[in-house]
Amino acid sequence: MKALLLVLMFITPAALFALSPADFDKEFATSAGKKLEVDLKTGGAISIVGWDKDVVAVKGYREGRDGYDAVLEMEDGGSGIVIGSHYKGSSRNRNGSIRLEISVPHRYDMHLETMGGALPSTMWKVRWRARPWADP
Repeated sequence: MKALLLVLMFITPAALFALSPADFDKEFATSAGKKLEVDLKTGGAISIVGWDKDVVAVKGYREGRDGYDAVLEMEDGGSGIVIGSHYKGSSRNRNGSIRLEISVPHRYDMHLETMGGALPSTMWKVRWRARPWADP
């Protein structure tokens, strides 16, 4: 009985987290060759997968103590999809982010920026250039 109780104590929260609905969920009709632009001023991880649909699907999850002060804006900018995030009010001393899960057509250009969080480096042929915060 104790073993079952311990298992339930650890598995139930993990299962609830995995089943939590997205805070933001939107799809855009598009075509291959357009551009995805992401600028997360709140920070956050970005996960991207390619698929065989002419649709960009975006799911966003608020995370951290101040996650519910984070705002996610998404629009079809004509040349592609533009996604940005910021905080309501001041962004000073905030502990929150928005984690994104994005599906794009296989041939799609991308420009990704985040103030902190993981970027998808294993699925794409990407050249990374490190840049210091303060230029001399």
